[in-house]
Amino acid sequence: MAAAWSAGARGFSAANVSSLATAAFTISGTDRYLEVLVYSGDSTPQNVTSVVWDAAGVNEALTQVESYITSRTYFRSSKWALVNPTAGTSKTVTVTWAGTQGETMVIADSYTGIDQTTPSRTRPTPSQTSTSTPSLSVTSVSGDLVVGAVAFSDDAGGVVSTITSSAVTVREKVEGADIGGYESCAQGDVTATGTSTSVGFTCNAASQWYPVLYG
Repeated sequence: MAAAWSAGARGFSAANVSSLATAAFTISGTDRYLEVLVYSGDSTPQNVTSVVWDAAGVNEALTQVESYITSRTYFRSSKWALVNPTAGTSKTVTVTWAGTQGETMVIADSYTGIDQTTPSRTRPTPSQTSTSTPSLSVTSVSGDLVVGAVAFSDDAGGVVSTITSSAVTVREKVEGADIGGYESCAQGDVTATGTSTSVGFTCNAASQWYPVLYG
């Protein structure tokens, strides 16, 4: 069975919360895998204390797969994953931070056909180059499903706006109009055709960009 995206959802808030859930979505199929991008902005960014699938039901904890990256003092991102999440209809991913955060964002995507023993190859070091078009090369094998995610920040002008990509199919995104302009994030995937696969995104803001790009 080929690896494939199955479903996903996003959640976001600009209301100084310490917990946030995505919209409801369904995880189904075989050889399931769940990957989540967590992002927040605040004068004192906080670490995450938990990320769980279906908190009101099976309450399965995700494992952190990318370390915290703090960008421009105020913005913090991380990646989380769960192998073989329990199938469920209209469930959510819930993230809890150690303290309230001014802006919070969560993007969750589920996949099928993923190797349950080694679901991910060695992850590349995230890119942190200041550019509106960050890209990253990921070591791959033809047929791999390569997931890319980006967390843009702009503490100067607050004009981070829309995100697009010609490298991946964007599955979920939170844009400036959703959250207020200072943060924006997205996650997408592409099927590899060779030993190196590029993931990348474009932000259309006309000010400063400080993206963290994950592959």
